[in-house]
Amino acid sequence: MRKFNIGDFILRYVIILLAGLGNLFIFYWVFTPLTIKAVSFILGIFSNTITIGNQIFSSLGALELIPPCIAGAAFFLLFALILSTARLSIKKRAWIFLSSSAMFFVLNIARIIFLFLISEKPYFETFHWISWNILSTVLVIAVWLFNVWLFKVKSVPVYTDFEELLRVIKPKKSKRRK
Repeated sequence: MRKFNIGDFILRYVIILLAGLGNLFIFYWVFTPLTIKAVSFILGIFSNTITIGNQIFSSLGALELIPPCIAGAAFFLLFALILSTARLSIKKRAWIFLSSSAMFFVLNIARIIFLFLISEKPYFETFHWISWNILSTVLVIAVWLFNVWLFKVKSVPVYTDFEELLRVIKPKKSKRRK
């Protein structure tokens, strides 16, 4: 087991706080253009497609990708889970983040395409609500758990860090013999 490093602990949680500032700007800055280009590309395979800003127009219909569609908060949650997990090397954290982000990105694109394809159906609003309020959470949890299994992560986010911090602050007292 790696020795607890208080500097590493503080740095990881400061990075989480900084990444969460500015309405998750960094995640939307990275994933908005990627999502728009990916959805436009996929729709372009099946129809003529034009992209203007965050709007995609095709012969199949029109689509506006607003921030909730991009799911920046989900990417932030994955990022925070990874950084708040103790006993991971920087290299392993990076691989887990790349893997989980790629998986969630692909699943989110599939979700957007599916919703686009049923957008004219009477049950669209129901599916949209389910996909936004339930499915997105399930997908984040599934991606996280799969990556925990894949990378053999043995610690629990936040809990293991604070357990180790308490161990450093309050070491076990050795029994004194008389």
